Amino acid sequence: MESHKALDLSIQEVVYAGLQALQAVAALDLCAYLHSSQPSGPQLFLGTPALAAASGAKAFTIFSELKDALDRPHFLSPGALASGPDDTVTEIASHPALVVLTVGVGSRGVHAVGRDGAPFDDGERAALTRLCLALGEATHRLQQAVLDRAVK
Repeated sequence: MESHKALDLSIQEVVYAGLQALQAVAALDLCAYLHSSQPSGPQLFLGTPALAAASGAKAFTIFSELKDALDRPHFLSPGALASGPDDTVTEIASHPALVVLTVGVGSRGVHAVGRDGAPFDDGERAALTRLCLALGEATHRLQQAVLDRAVK
């Protein structure tokens, strides 16, 4: 049981480290991740605005809009769930945003990064997308370890 809790904590630590890394790549007014797995449901992580500084209404709007993005079906080809940018979502909680979906074996996630005013240049967009995909993959692998351990 203790190792299960340690892995759950590790997921949170990876997500928050990832949000910090995203903020190091570009100046961001929005940096959020919604992680969802079968046993625990969706959980919102905020880098900016900080959860403590965000109003309840703002946090709820970010959560709701990310959940909507996560729940829409996304396909690379018939039957294959996609990981990658979702160009159909261009704004989260009134912030222009880059939204990147990731899919693991036992979990799904969506990052949203955005900045008011100046849009991302091509280099920033590419770096942020690659980092979101890598962070999502790491998070999903940890989630799978949690799920595998729970079965044992």
